[in-house]
Amino acid sequence: MDDAAPEEEAVILRPEASAGLSYTFLGTSKTENGIPTYNMLRAGTTIYSVGDNVLVNCGNLEHPWIAKILLFYRDPSGNMVYVSYWYYKRVDIPSGVRRRPSGRDKTGGELFFSTHLDENKVQTLMGHCKVYGRPVWLERGVKAAPLHTYYCSKVYDIQGQLVEDAEKFTYVPDSESEDDGDVAESEEFEDEE
Repeated sequence: MDDAAPEEEAVILRPEASAGLSYTFLGTSKTENGIPTYNMLRAGTTIYSVGDNVLVNCGNLEHPWIAKILLFYRDPSGNMVYVSYWYYKRVDIPSGVRRRPSGRDKTGGELFFSTHLDENKVQTLMGHCKVYGRPVWLERGVKAAPLHTYYCSKVYDIQGQLVEDAEKFTYVPDSESEDDGDVAESEEFEDEE
């Protein structure tokens, strides 16, 4: 009997939005600035929650953008949207930024959490990804990291135009736990696309 862990199957990226895919806000809404917000979304069979790190369709399925979800709501036009903070790759940080690390990312998994806040339609969500702190990333083995697994130890402050250690911010990377928690459904709001 072989005790080796089974090899992870490569996930083929595809945009979540497809004909007939249903989008549903889950959980109780709360009001922020007079607008109902939600902490979960069901896209087909996939559940997204506030705090999740996600792959975002930017038109290039091989190199999606990566974001951390802050909240879900309906915009004034009725579109279901999510607000998120973006992660940046080293190559995407302008060269004039103070304390920008020089050189290239040698592991291919380095990300910089950013203060860049944005909103996008929920149809751009492509799936989940994991973003660990650097110590967990190194412990797990860089070469054995599954597809769509990254690490983050720095924050790119857009307004301050500088890169800082993540510990100076309230950024919290994914833990080693694979538990995504329970999904509590109390109110549902659907949107068919």
